[in-house]
Amino acid sequence: MKKINSIGYAHKIIAVISFFLLLLPFLLHLIWLITNFTLLRIIIKISFSIGTIISILFLLLLKIELHQDKVINTQYQKNKNSRILLPSGFYECQTCGNRSLQAINKYCTHCGVNFKDFNEVNKDE
Repeated sequence: MKKINSIGYAHKIIAVISFFLLLLPFLLHLIWLITNFTLLRIIIKISFSIGTIISILFLLLLKIELHQDKVINTQYQKNKNSRILLPSGFYECQTCGNRSLQAINKYCTHCGVNFKDFNEVNKDE
């Protein structure tokens, strides 16, 4: 599943929700108080319903995003303080992403973390 990230569009969704759920019903209600036009009451209810539906969908999207973040964080915590062998023969630090480590490095030369799997890697070589 593709990672959902609401950083780029969350403010737009909140603006649309605010418009349909708060601003438009409020303005239409003020107009209704002045004119007493019954069709405005129906439009207010429709606008409020649209805002509610968008809010529910946004909360669902946010719930999915938070679950994905939790899964990714769990994977990160499992691999923290370790390194993986790259096809180039170098190793990558899983804490900071440094890709220029060699098999003899007991710690990352970039972030300084000591590798918990140093002895396991060197047993195979």
